[in-house]
Amino acid sequence: MSSTATLAAVLVALWVAIFGPRRVTKPKLSGTVNLASPDCTWSPSFEERERGAGSALGHYIVRLRIANNGNEDARDVEVMMIRLRVIDDDGNWVMDPSFLPLVLRWSFWTESGPVRWLQRLPPGTFKHCDLLTVNLERDSRSRPKLRRYNKRVGCPKSWMTFKSAHDPSHSSGQSPLRKPPGRYQLDFVVAASNTPAIYQTAHIRFTGWRDSVSEMFSEDGGMNIEITEPAKMG
Repeated sequence: MSSTATLAAVLVALWVAIFGPRRVTKPKLSGTVNLASPDCTWSPSFEERERGAGSALGHYIVRLRIANNGNEDARDVEVMMIRLRVIDDDGNWVMDPSFLPLVLRWSFWTESGPVRWLQRLPPGTFKHCDLLTVNLERDSRSRPKLRRYNKRVGCPKSWMTFKSAHDPSHSSGQSPLRKPPGRYQLDFVVAASNTPAIYQTAHIRFTGWRDSVSEMFSEDGGMNIEITEPAKMG
């Protein structure tokens, strides 16, 4: 028995000496967001693109950066929202009962229709997927800015909408993915066919609309997002 083990050890040592140590190959996924371009940007409306106008009618968009930090291609990658928690009027975290667990869509896709699976993510690269947009009520722009004691009275109505590959909006136009200003915790998973899934949480503080990218995504601006892992799945 000992001679067999010794022979096996000698053969392994000889293999390593000739061919080098075995290289373990596997993808390693991660999801992050940087509160600056290109992860967080302003997107003008179609009309603004046509006439080269300012930022009156567009929206902000926040994208997750899905990276492969391993040494092998990640295959069939998808990002799925699991659940959403929100702080209620009493300061407690509660589950959002209207939120739907849906797959996010990949950004800048040239083919028609959103694609939920990314067939290949090479090592050392990343790809964006759309997380949410921030929009302003259409009639908020036309309202005069009232001031009292040199302070603005009230804030323009705004909302954020999570961007799934499937649009779950009702026939009335209302969407369960559209949310008002508040504090949220979004649990999501990044999965692929050839590596274990990773679970993460996006901690979102959304206080409302700001009129510039720098104000919107500054430390004390309209939106702040922090990604932690692993998510608290209890």
